[in-house]
Amino acid sequence: MAFYPESLLDDGRPNPDFKMPVNPEPFNEPAFLYNWLVQENKLPPLVSDIEVPYSSPAWRQLPKTIIIHGTNDQIVPYEAATNLFKAIAQLL
Repeated sequence: MAFYPESLLDDGRPNPDFKMPVNPEPFNEPAFLYNWLVQENKLPPLVSDIEVPYSSPAWRQLPKTIIIHGTNDQIVPYEAATNLFKAIAQLL
């Protein structure tokens, strides 16, 4: 696992009591499935029905969220993450 949610406190600050697991979980094989779905262009049909417009009030029910996104992503542009952040921030 690349990120452990318990490494952060509820307010987003680092958890000073967090300790990395001695035997971390092995690499997550489902990530390979995601890459295959993208490669074969099978992902859009799977997620198109669950897409929620940023204007939807459903976003108000979103739990505390951390958005981590690099500028070198070749599948989802960095601007998608910044747009999501801005849209969520407007709802709060």
